[in-house]
Amino acid sequence: AAMLSPSQLKRDATSRWLLSLKYPSPPVCADTRAMGAVGGAAPRRPTAVAAGGRSAATALFSRPRRPAAGDLGPLGRPRAPPRAPLKVFLNLGQEPSLRDGQRARARRLGRLRVFVLIYAAYVGMLIARKNYGFWIPHVMHTLGRSKSEVAVIGSSYEMLSGAGALLNGMVIDAVDPSLALSLALASSALLNLGLSGASSLPVMAALWGANGIVQSLGWPCVSKVFLRAFPDPKGRGVWYSILSTSQNVGAALVPMLVAHAVAYSGNPLVAFYLPAAIALALGVLLLKVLW
Repeated sequence: AAMLSPSQLKRDATSRWLLSLKYPSPPVCADTRAMGAVGGAAPRRPTAVAAGGRSAATALFSRPRRPAAGDLGPLGRPRAPPRAPLKVFLNLGQEPSLRDGQRARARRLGRLRVFVLIYAAYVGMLIARKNYGFWIPHVMHTLGRSKSEVAVIGSSYEMLSGAGALLNGMVIDAVDPSLALSLALASSALLNLGLSGASSLPVMAALWGANGIVQSLGWPCVSKVFLRAFPDPKGRGVWYSILSTSQNVGAALVPMLVAHAVAYSGNPLVAFYLPAAIALALGVLLLKVLW
């Protein structure tokens, strides 16, 4: 049989997890396994001959198979099995020892935690792009440019963000959305830090346009993670409506956070540093928890 790639194994694990959420199977006790698939049938003897003519005892005490070349990592060690996305929180309630009510509460708790994470992640994305109005006066003063000249920075963001929204669909379908969202947050933070040290208008326009490409990944990735966490259409509209308020929350937090931080520190570069720190922290947290 053909060997599956890690991405295919990951998608297969996610599909099996989603089916287990929709059709949870009851725990199977040891007596049921002993009875066999057909009622009253005797269980298979442990000494049954396996494929290739070897018995189970021979297979048990034989030397383990050496991993193939494709199973080894870059340092010659066996590759770790791929982790299923959202495994940390969304597999809550799968333990057979839990009762039905406890299992349902554990699933709701896991979905709520994922919802809070992606909500905070998109708020961080907005903070890393809505800070534009707080550092533009500093750029005009430092470079000695007029408003019409620095307007090219905002135009580059809008044009490249629209182009990225069209082209990033293939990226989102090929890469796990939680990983793409984490990398988008980290990249937006690094681009803000790069803007704080730029001293040329074309360089700043290029960096802010690159931030537009990265930012175009935000909402599609958030929506895809949300749909994985809430596969049942019943009640999904309420949660999606709450999720859409993250845009308003992020836009409202920027004046309160950035403006007060700049006024308190007296350094206009804080308009770059604070959003970058928030976006980077959220990206690392999202990568650690959901990936």
